[in-house]
Amino acid sequence: MTSTDGATPSTAPSEGALSNRILLGLLLGAVCGIGANLYLVPRVPDAVEAANRWVFVPVGQIIAIDVQDARLAKAREVGATATVNPRAGEIYSAVAAICGREDDYRGESANIAVVFDCAGYIKHMSGPPPLETALHLVANRNGRIVCFGGFEDRMLIDMGYIIRKEPLIMGSNGYAPEELAEALELMQARRIDRAGLISHRFALAEVARAFTTQCQPEAVKVLLECASPGA
Repeated sequence: MTSTDGATPSTAPSEGALSNRILLGLLLGAVCGIGANLYLVPRVPDAVEAANRWVFVPVGQIIAIDVQDARLAKAREVGATATVNPRAGEIYSAVAAICGREDDYRGESANIAVVFDCAGYIKHMSGPPPLETALHLVANRNGRIVCFGGFEDRMLIDMGYIIRKEPLIMGSNGYAPEELAEALELMQARRIDRAGLISHRFALAEVARAFTTQCQPEAVKVLLECASPGA
């Protein structure tokens, strides 16, 4: 929040709760090449904001995917050049219409240089796992896939594209204490503002309502506010 007394502004708790997405942004800046097309599997729009603030080379398209239109709208607000809702149609065709198609002896791709899989795997997901979709979309040569989401269980996946396309697949565990400290320092210095991603706020006593709201289509980030002792 902005200080009104001239003092150095501190990090608001509402922003600190979202510090892990800054770590994603630092990772984005480390692996993206000039002119690369980025494809961000949820969670957006926080990943999109991170991409725009922390990728220090010019990129092509930043494409965000989510099944909720409210999150896609926020992604466009913070810098996505295009968005895709899987409920509106097949993902590969939608992304290829934006970035073009490749089709050769390695298979087909949607010309995506870097895919950030922030979804991972949840058992109730329908369709192929996001990692399999990423392998389909990623470029036939020199493609990169970063796995940032959690995996609830083992999953069945078609590994054929790993052999044919030879992509670099890497994991990212962005929750180390020193990285969280760096993220908080960036917010305290006002180099990034996370508060705009919070769509709803609730008192701690309304925790059940908060979790219900987070599952609603209009929610982006829901914050539980804990009152200070004696407040």
